[in-house]
Amino acid sequence: MRALSVATVTIARLSRRLCSELAARAVAVTVAAAAVSAPGCAQEPAAIRLSVTYDASWGLDAMELRSGARAEQLAPTREISLLVGDDAASSPMALELVGFANGELRARGTTTVTPEPGRTVSAQIDLRAAACDSPCEAGDVRCQADGVQTCEADTDGCTGWSAAVACPGDAPFCSLGRCGTTCVDECSESVCDGDVYRDCGQFDGDDCLDLAADQSCESSDPCETGACTADGCKFTALVCDDVPAATCIDSDTLRRYTGESSCVAGGCEYSFEDVACEGGCDNARCDDVSCGGGAWSFEEIADTAALQGAALALVVGQDGAVHVYDGETTRYFRRAPSGEWTDRRLPQFSSTLQDVAIDLGLGGSVHIAVAGADYEHGAFTGAETPVVHRVGRGDLVGFGSVDLDVRLNAVYLVGAGAPQPVFHVGPNPWRPVPGLPSVSPISDISSIAHAVGPANTHVFAINDDEQIVYANPELGVADVVLRADGEPLRAFGRLDILHDAAITAHVTSRDTRSLHHSFRSERREFGEWTTAVLANIGAGPSLHAILGETTTGAVRIALAPGDGTISIATWRPDGAGYDYESVSLGTDDELGFGLAYAIDRANTEHLVFTAESESLPGFRIVYGRRECATAGASLAH
Repeated sequence: MRALSVATVTIARLSRRLCSELAARAVAVTVAAAAVSAPGCAQEPAAIRLSVTYDASWGLDAMELRSGARAEQLAPTREISLLVGDDAASSPMALELVGFANGELRARGTTTVTPEPGRTVSAQIDLRAAACDSPCEAGDVRCQADGVQTCEADTDGCTGWSAAVACPGDAPFCSLGRCGTTCVDECSESVCDGDVYRDCGQFDGDDCLDLAADQSCESSDPCETGACTADGCKFTALVCDDVPAATCIDSDTLRRYTGESSCVAGGCEYSFEDVACEGGCDNARCDDVSCGGGAWSFEEIADTAALQGAALALVVGQDGAVHVYDGETTRYFRRAPSGEWTDRRLPQFSSTLQDVAIDLGLGGSVHIAVAGADYEHGAFTGAETPVVHRVGRGDLVGFGSVDLDVRLNAVYLVGAGAPQPVFHVGPNPWRPVPGLPSVSPISDISSIAHAVGPANTHVFAINDDEQIVYANPELGVADVVLRADGEPLRAFGRLDILHDAAITAHVTSRDTRSLHHSFRSERREFGEWTTAVLANIGAGPSLHAILGETTTGAVRIALAPGDGTISIATWRPDGAGYDYESVSLGTDDELGFGLAYAIDRANTEHLVFTAESESLPGFRIVYGRRECATAGASLAH
C-alpha cells in the first residue's frame, strides 16, 4: 500500500469548540495540510507541525500518535498538526508515533518538542523499523509438557515457537526437545532468557524436572517495568522524578512545579501552579518588587525560663496557621489564621538544648522531631496527645542535629551520626533508607540538613573535618562544597537548606568569621559550587542564616550575625549579589540563640526568635510577621 503524502481534514469543523477545549486543557490532534488556525479565538492556539519520514515499502496501513495518557488513531501520513492547549505550552512534550501493517507493529519513532503559546512549532519524527522480538533460532526444539515445540520463521523473517506436537505412545516422555521411553532432568534451577522467566519443576507426566512454559516479565501496566529474576518476575513502579524547572509560560506568568507527580499510561505528569507576575516574568522568576520595605509587626508569645532559647522551629500551613515549637521548654504554639495564639506543653518529648524540627502532614497533622539522647519523632492532630517514637543515635556523642520532612504521610527523619548520618523513613516502623553514599567525605557528621523531593533527597552535613559535604542518595553523588577559590568550605554549627523551583540547591552555614551562602544548579548536570559571604559575625550568641522562597521564586535569607540585629538578604540569581534590609526589632534586649524564618504561600514572612526576658532569668519568645506589600505575586488558578 502506498503511504499518503498528506492527509487533509478540514479545520473549520473543530473551530466551534476549539477555544473552549483549549481552555479546558484539551489536546486535539488533526491531520492537515492547511495552516493551523481557530476562528473565533483571541489568538492562534499553540500548535506543533510534525513531519513524518518512513519507508513506503513497509506497507503501513495505520498509525497511532501517543503523548502521555493520550493516543490518536491516524491514517498513514507525512504530516501531522497537533493543537495544544495554551496551559500545556512552554512545557516539553514527549511524542511517540507507531506504525502498523495488518495489525502488527512495524515501525516506531519518538521526539520531544516544546510548544509555544500562539505559535506553530515545527518538528520531525523519523520512523524506524521495529526490530524482531525473536525468542529462538530457527530449527531449535524444546519440550512443552509431553510435546515438542519447533522454532519457525514467519513471512517477515521473525521467529517464534510452534504449537506443541504430542509425543507418540511408544515414546511418551519429552526431554531436551526429544521424545523417548525414559526422561532426564532438563534443569536444576529456574532460568531467565531476557525478560522471559521459566520455572524449574515438575510440569508433565514423567518424574523428571522440566522448564515451565514461558512467562513474560513485561508488565501489562505501562506505569510498571518488569524484570526477570531468579525468584520470578519482579515489577517496579515507574518513578517520575524529572520534575521540570520553573519557567515563564508567557511574559506575565511564572509556572512553578509543586513536586507532586504521577504516571499515566506510561507517561509522567507533574502538578504545577501558575503565579501572576505584575512586574513581568523573566529568567524563570517574577520581576516583581520583592515585597521588601514593608513594616514588621512583633508580639511576645511566651515569657519562659529557658536558659538559652536555642531550639526553635517554625512552619506555616497552607491555611496560614503558624506552628512554633520550643525544644527546651517542650512547648508548642499555634497562631490561628485569625491571629489568636494557643499554647500547649508536650511532656512526651524530651527537653533539649540541641536541635528540633517541625513539619505538617496530611489532614493537618503536626510532626515534631527532637535531637536529644535519642532522635525522637511524634505526631498529633488538634488536641491529641502525641505518640513519640525514638530512634537511636548510634555512636554519636555531643551535639545532635535533626531535620524532618513529611511527604504523603511518609516521615523522613535525618540526624547527625557516626560514622554515617542516621536517615530513616517511618514511623510504622522506622527503617533506614538504603543508598546513602558511604564513601568519604560523608562520615562522622556533626550537623545536618536535608530536603526531600519526589524522588531525590538532598543532604548537607558537616563532617569531622569541619567541611560542608553534600550527598544525593538516589544519584549516588557525594562531594565537598567548595568556596569560589576551589577550597573546601569549612564550617560549624547549624546548616539550613533550600531546593528552589528553578532546581538550584542552596545551603547556608557559618565559620569562625562569617555567615555563608553556597549554591549550584542541579537541573541536568552538577555544576560548580558558588559560595558568597553574607555577613561577618559578631560576639553575640545568635548566629544564623535561614533560607526561604517566595511564590515568585525569590530566595531570601534571614541573618542574625551575632551583633544583636536581624536582617533579610534577597539573593539575586543574575550574579549581582544580595539586597539587604534591616529588621527593626523594636527592642534593645539581647537576642538569644534561637531564630526561625519562613515564607508562606501568600508571601508573608514569619520570624520567631528569642530575646532577653524582662521578668524571668531566661528568654522570651517573640514572633514577627511582614505581609507582602506588592499585589503582583498571586497564584493564578
